[in-house]
Amino acid sequence: SDIERTNARWRSPLNLDVQGASLWGAPPPTQGLAGLVLQGLFELLEAARCDSFEHVHALVEASKRARAIADLVCADFDHSLEDPAQFLTRAALEREAAAISMSRAANMAMSQDQTQGSAWLGAVDDKGLAVSYVQSIGSEFGSGCVLRTTGVLMQDRADGFSLDADALNALAPGRQPRHFMNPAIAAFDDGRIAVYGAGGGHCEGVAQIQAQILTRLRYGMRVDAAIDAPRFMLNRTPRDEIATLKMEDRFDPSVLSALRRAGHEIEIDNATHSDRFSHAGLLMRWPKGRIDGAHDPRGDGAALGL
Repeated sequence: SDIERTNARWRSPLNLDVQGASLWGAPPPTQGLAGLVLQGLFELLEAARCDSFEHVHALVEASKRARAIADLVCADFDHSLEDPAQFLTRAALEREAAAISMSRAANMAMSQDQTQGSAWLGAVDDKGLAVSYVQSIGSEFGSGCVLRTTGVLMQDRADGFSLDADALNALAPGRQPRHFMNPAIAAFDDGRIAVYGAGGGHCEGVAQIQAQILTRLRYGMRVDAAIDAPRFMLNRTPRDEIATLKMEDRFDPSVLSALRRAGHEIEIDNATHSDRFSHAGLLMRWPKGRIDGAHDPRGDGAALGL
């Protein structure tokens, strides 16, 4: 009966205009708001060089503020206590950016983050219709329950609920749980359209990974280079006592040293392309119809023209 009552509901996307582009994300209960707040704060912090200390530090510190806002807002759309669009105004973003130091890492308690079993898919047709899409079963094997008649593996997205009846994400009939899926689209002022997203890896990292990809595109990187470039992720896994800044080992050592001096607790992953940093994809349509695509070497998948 739950499946019979399931229906698709249209929700207007969230929007943020930054220099040279208009960004779009899904409304609650997704983390689309966190992704847009992160990008809006980064815009105000003015990191001049790609993959510099300022670039990494600004994204990490902006992600802390974005997560705190998302925790206040991201719940079932009909039960959210706040209008998410109010956090995307210029005044709201300037207020949050003013609380960020570009020389020191802020302390912030973070709950443990879980791995997720999601996959991003994007498509662009010859007329320019572009789709950004995420499918997820929750953790790696969902609920672990397989329907015998269909072989469908059931998801476990209910772990986004709280058993506290007074919580923002309280478990209740008919509600949707908060989750970290975040399909995204960027429309550039020069006519380019990009659909991009990430799945797999750790839940909290999705908005951070997308921000790294998009900022690198805005710095002028090619599509394939933006997907391949080394990644970082601020999160706290079940084995961590505190949240650490996890980084692939291809960053410039001088950047790592500067981050440590600023107070970041860094953990280096020795894998060249580690799947703990999510599996991302990107399609870019140019004004005259050419489409560039790339898929992550950190996971399965492909970029194909059909």
